[in-house]
Amino acid sequence: MTPSHPRAVLFDLDGTLIDTAPEFVAIAHALRREAQLPAIPDSVIRHNISNGALGMVRAALELTHDDTRIEHWCDMFLTLYDAGLGQHSAPYPGLATLVSALAQKGIAWGVVTNKLERFAAPLMERMAFSPPADVLITPDHVVTPKPDPEAVLLACQRLACEPADAIFIGDHVRDIEAGNAAGCHTVAAAYGYLAQDESAADWGADDTVDSSEALAALWEREMLTGIYLPAWVSVAVDGQAVHALTFVVDPTHPQFAGDLDETTQAKFIASAVGALGTNAEYLSATVAALKDAGISDPSLEAVDNAVRARLFGRA
Repeated sequence: MTPSHPRAVLFDLDGTLIDTAPEFVAIAHALRREAQLPAIPDSVIRHNISNGALGMVRAALELTHDDTRIEHWCDMFLTLYDAGLGQHSAPYPGLATLVSALAQKGIAWGVVTNKLERFAAPLMERMAFSPPADVLITPDHVVTPKPDPEAVLLACQRLACEPADAIFIGDHVRDIEAGNAAGCHTVAAAYGYLAQDESAADWGADDTVDSSEALAALWEREMLTGIYLPAWVSVAVDGQAVHALTFVVDPTHPQFAGDLDETTQAKFIASAVGALGTNAEYLSATVAALKDAGISDPSLEAVDNAVRARLFGRA
C-alpha cells in the first residue's frame, strides 16, 4: 500500500487534547456539599465525563433519570463551570509540543468536539496553543453531532483535506465511530475518560495509544531533524494486515542521500553519530524491535550485518 501522508490531525477535546477532569471533579464535590452529601471518589466523576453535564450530575448526586431536581442541579453545574472555565485544565503532556510540530511540517490540526462552542472556544483560547487550531467544530456547527460523521466531515471540508488524509484521535467510542464513518484514520486515546471496565480496544479504531506522552515522544524522536514524513501504511503481522503510523524519508530534504548501495550505507552508518546516539545502535535496535514484533526486513537486516562487520569484523 502506498503511504498516505496525513494532511490534518483532528482531536476530540475533553479527555483527548485537554485534561479537564480537575474542574469537573471540583464542581461535583461542590454540588455534593450543597446537597449535604458526603464526598465520593474522584474516579466516579472521571468515569462519567464523556457523558456530559447531565451524566456527571446524575453520577455526582446519585440521581435517577426521572428525578425532578435534575434541571436545577445541571444549571448550577454549568454556572460553576462557566465561572471557572479552564482555570484547572491543561493540555495532556506532550500535546502542545506535538501540535506545534505538526504546524512546522505543514500539517493542519483542529478539534471536533461535542462540547458547546460557548465553552469550547474560550477553553481553547485559555490553553494558548501555538499555533492555534486551524478549525474548531462544535455541535453549534452541525445538525447531528458525533457519533454522526457530519462534524468530522465539516472539519475536513474547512481544512480542504480529504477524510482519508486526516487522522482523528478520540477517547470515546463515538469519536471512533464518527471518524471511521467519515473515512479518516482513527486513533483511540485510551488515556482519556473511559467508563469503568471499558476497553478502547473494542471500539474498532485503526490504532490505540495508552498515553499522550507516547504519542508525542514518538513524533519528537522521529521528527527530530525534519527529514521524515509521517505516513499510515498497511503492514502484515502474523498474516494479518494492520495499520501502522510510520515515518518515511522526505526525498526533497537536503539530508536525503538518495539510493545508496549496501556498502556505502554501511560505511556512513558505522561512523554516524546524532543527537540521540550512534546510527549503528539505532539501526540494530530497529532490527531487534522489528523481530520482536514478528516483522522481517531482509534489506535492513543485511545493512545491519554489514555495519556490524565493519565495526566488529563480523556480522
